Amino acid sequence: MHRYIYLLFFILLFGGLKAKETIISGKLPNATPGEYIRLIAYRDFISWDAYTLTGTLADDQGNFVLKADVKDVMYVQIDAGFRRVDFYLEPGRQYDIILKKQLLQETSSYGQNNTLSLEIRSPENSLTAQIGEINDLYNSFMSNRIQDSYGRMSRKLAGELETILTEKAGETAHPYAQDYAGYIIASLKLMSGSQSKNNLAVEYLAGQPILYDNIEYMGFFHSFFSKFLISTPSIVSTQDLFRLVNEELTYKPLLDTMLRAGYLNDIPLRELVLIKNLQELYFFPGFNQSKVLLFLEQLSTRASSVENRMIAANTAKAISRGSTHEPAPKTELTDFSGKTIPFPPSPGKYTYLCLIDPGQLASLAELNILPEIIKTHSDRVTFVCVNAVAGDQVFKNLAQHNPNGPIYALPKDLISLISNYPVTRLPWFILIDRKGNISANPAPSPSEDLAGYLNRMLKD
Repeated sequence: MHRYIYLLFFILLFGGLKAKETIISGKLPNATPGEYIRLIAYRDFISWDAYTLTGTLADDQGNFVLKADVKDVMYVQIDAGFRRVDFYLEPGRQYDIILKKQLLQETSSYGQNNTLSLEIRSPENSLTAQIGEINDLYNSFMSNRIQDSYGRMSRKLAGELETILTEKAGETAHPYAQDYAGYIIASLKLMSGSQSKNNLAVEYLAGQPILYDNIEYMGFFHSFFSKFLISTPSIVSTQDLFRLVNEELTYKPLLDTMLRAGYLNDIPLRELVLIKNLQELYFFPGFNQSKVLLFLEQLSTRASSVENRMIAANTAKAISRGSTHEPAPKTELTDFSGKTIPFPPSPGKYTYLCLIDPGQLASLAELNILPEIIKTHSDRVTFVCVNAVAGDQVFKNLAQHNPNGPIYALPKDLISLISNYPVTRLPWFILIDRKGNISANPAPSPSEDLAGYLNRMLKD
């Protein structure tokens, strides 16, 4: 299963990996002229801290070229107007692809986050295609055999699917895809209960390389260790857990306590489990958030591996990002005539910034709620709605039909706007305080009791 990791180790030992230019040449037939197409990557699969690896503008015919220097297989998402599709970059390869963006009436997706289809014209044996075949097998089996989607998968069905996936993995050329299939099988065993958690840990985790970059390995890892500390009294009671987090000066006592599991003797694996669970405890009532951040900061400099130190730092940054109170990035906006809108537009007031796709159901539903909130809060909060996708006509029509809504604005530089905040989905909401600092990013949406949230914030 882990030939891929061993191959990487051999390469690292004898000269190290060198980045190779990877090129995606593509076409998006129904692209809006000037549409921004980018590759979204993740710094790791614990923090899920997203960033733009590279991006470009489509030409008038929808053609585009994306280039990135890649050292190892990298899971990314191709993003066009915040519609995304999964892709696996392989170092030094050249791809020829066609994307298709579904129109609003062609999909029932509320958020419309997965309405981008992908055709790989070349090469035929891409890793993305191999993983797509594995996923198709899994999805076909599940849809044909599992009638009750809320019931637990039987051990018999899990065994049948394991056999199918094992055979497919044997036919798959790429070691990454083999490991991918192997950890789907591990997740099936976990879901069906065909093996005890202890046995699964011994087979798939303990003493095995940590496949940090394999998204299916990390999916199994998340399922296996979800709420591990808060819900496993045989390892640590809730009372002791509160004490270990809120009263201890370092993470070491908590890390040592986790040895009781019996399969976490490997320090890097134990540290990674701790990082994931600290991320969960940060949002759990009763745990001191400052202490959780302190432990993550300690791990970012003291953890046993470079990967764990990086993940701890990314996780601390990700969970605290919404309340950093750092100055809002420079934001240049205009009205429909091209006149500059000052930002923040009303000094001394809060600014509630809405980034939307005017052709998306979720964006429209949130905007429909906003006028009532504006009525009760406009004396203290300025509401600004920004078109965050290419093409302005639909947005202009929206503004004309909603005269009692927010200030409608266009970004001078769309790429900078979605990169600086950063924005990973639409709609996206940001609250900026009276001094021009970020108060919440993301902020609650109108449907998430925004009125109540603003009432609490404005009391301070």
